[in-house]
Amino acid sequence: MKIAELKQYDANGLSISRDSLFEVTGVVYGGNTRSAGSGYSFTIIDETGGISNYAPAVASTFGYTATQGDSILMRGRLTHFNGLHQLDFLDTIIFFKSNAQLKTPVVKNTVDEEAENDLVQINNVQFVAPAPPTWGVSGSGSNYKVYNTVTNDTFEIRILPVNNLANTPVPTGVFNVVGLGGQYDFSSPYTSGYQLFPRDINDIIVNEIGDFDLISPANNTTIQLAGDPAQTAQIVWSNAEALNSSPASEYTFMLDLPTGDFSNPVASFDAGTDTTLTFTYGQLADAFSATLTPGNSLTLLWTVEADNGNMTKMAQSQYLITFERGVIDGIISATQIARIYPNPATSVLNIEMNEEAQSMELIDMTGKSVMKINESFSSRQVSVDGLKNGVYVLKIEQNGKQYQSRVVIQNR
Repeated sequence: MKIAELKQYDANGLSISRDSLFEVTGVVYGGNTRSAGSGYSFTIIDETGGISNYAPAVASTFGYTATQGDSILMRGRLTHFNGLHQLDFLDTIIFFKSNAQLKTPVVKNTVDEEAENDLVQINNVQFVAPAPPTWGVSGSGSNYKVYNTVTNDTFEIRILPVNNLANTPVPTGVFNVVGLGGQYDFSSPYTSGYQLFPRDINDIIVNEIGDFDLISPANNTTIQLAGDPAQTAQIVWSNAEALNSSPASEYTFMLDLPTGDFSNPVASFDAGTDTTLTFTYGQLADAFSATLTPGNSLTLLWTVEADNGNMTKMAQSQYLITFERGVIDGIISATQIARIYPNPATSVLNIEMNEEAQSMELIDMTGKSVMKINESFSSRQVSVDGLKNGVYVLKIEQNGKQYQSRVVIQNR
């Protein structure tokens, strides 16, 4: 008989075929969850579903030691224990073979009736605070309340004394968990109290960011900022692979002093999920205008940080880059024609012209225009609420000439 045929439920969450004898075949998952000499309790799964069993210590063990991957036949009475369906009073266990193919876990958001006696995986899990230091176990087992950080579904992980997870360190951040769905509901209707039983330490999967590295410009590259301000320099790095079903990373390009450690970088620029960041020479000259005047040079260390929302990871390398400042054509500081304040700006940026301007534009360090006003003004108060923190270039057109100035946005 297929296991799914046993799981036809009534309104109270119980099988309509309970208290009858059944014979099923399937593959053992997780092994025996009872300690040596105290009987049987394990799960078998066929292509349609799963079922647990129970046999007390006084019952025959049929000369069989439950091992994950064993293909077996078992026969017993269909009943339940606090809502968990199982075959008890076993009178037969027949072993067929070992090392049977295990199924791929079913990815779910939480543990429910469909997960009962099935192998499921729930991603993006975190402890309901406070997190314990270890998977401590007391008595017959311990429960840990966790939640799905994406859907906010809350459920319990139960660790048994026989599990090799017992007393090992818990993940400090977000993780994925695989396990067998269980239930412990004291009263009818049996529609709550669902739990997840990891089989062993390998069922706790920490979200990780794969190693990645810098590509270009190469270490000790010199870029001469001169001539056409529209010329571009590209920063390129490799992709940080999302491991163990972790979300994709977003990147931050960082510059620091050659003696720095990037804990407090000189400058940082968001790149989103892209692995390339493009700057114009004009933007670079303006970004470092206070320390990089014409005829001078500035050497900095650069790297990239990946952040998947659960953890951060730095590129494997840190490269030196030198900017030499020549004459950038056509760029006149906007501070010669306007009072621009406060800088850094928080919620608003004020622009007071010495005489009427015809347009203004705010551009981020990737070259993307984030605000544009094509009308004449003598003074303007610009809301910068909602803009990402960082360095921007303010362009002002006045009487056919273009002026630029660096503006820092620092929203609270």
